[in-house]
Amino acid sequence: MKKKLLVLATATLMFASVSSASAAEGKQGLDDGVGVFSPEIRKAVRELADSSKAELKLQLNGVHSMQQEEYDQKVFEMTQEKVKKKLSKVSGESTELQDYSDWVALIGKRLGPTEQAVCNESAIKCANVLVSAQLAFDTAQAEYTDLHNGKGDAFRHGFWQGLAASGSGIDYAKRFGEAHETDYPGPHLEFSMDTHNNYKGRELGHDKWFTWTVKSAIKDGIARGDFLYMPDDYTLRWTNQ
Repeated sequence: MKKKLLVLATATLMFASVSSASAAEGKQGLDDGVGVFSPEIRKAVRELADSSKAELKLQLNGVHSMQQEEYDQKVFEMTQEKVKKKLSKVSGESTELQDYSDWVALIGKRLGPTEQAVCNESAIKCANVLVSAQLAFDTAQAEYTDLHNGKGDAFRHGFWQGLAASGSGIDYAKRFGEAHETDYPGPHLEFSMDTHNNYKGRELGHDKWFTWTVKSAIKDGIARGDFLYMPDDYTLRWTNQ
């Protein structure tokens, strides 16, 4: 028990003491993501997702088949579990502890200070937020072309916060979303747009059980005009316009 408390305390100290290398950079375009959307965090989570896919493939062993939606959900859940263990590993093995420390240090370097504080509250909830961010980012890149302040950006924020609210609760998702905008505020109109899209994503996604049902709700919301985007630097429009 003492060992567990020591390791968890070390993790908190790591997050608290590592300054965000990108906090002073300001809000950037989608391809230069910051905070929870930073390339380093997405890469680290994506590697765990790839590992989950490989494990699931072995489990199925060509005998059992899954619908794509069911497969994607399983990968999402397996990756969440891997990230949770990375954030709260309590092994006494020195090699595993070093791996744990390196992973936490990587996340700590890229999250903004306010994001770090919220993440420190719960390894389980933070794991869901990190995996949700990676899935939302990759899905937006795959399905949209207007990624910076466009409808793809609205989808990314909505899908991220919808998944986060579904898995971590509305309050935690809201505070993480607010932390992201606090650490990387950007111009006023962009801040207002992102804040609204985060809110709408939580509203539409919090009561959904699966990744594909959250995604469908956000897509419907985009088509209905529930979200905001910026066709230029000084105009906000509803996504059905």
